Amino acid sequence: MPLSAPWHTNIRAQFTTTRTNQQTNEANNQTNQQTNKQNKEKNCANLMRKTGNPNVKRGV
Repeated sequence: MPLSAPWHTNIRAQFTTTRTNQQTNEANNQTNQQTNKQNKEKNCANLMRKTGNPNVKRGV
């Protein structure tokens, strides 16, 4: 955005960028939480398989 643009246009663009970034962060957080849960479950399954212990706590 050129510096010659009206100040309110620059402010509006900053708010839009901030809102977009927040939405992206929220989506990434959800994806990461799901991935973490899946990895915990895989780790648990691998540990049970390796140790033969069926009492290993499942990742929640």
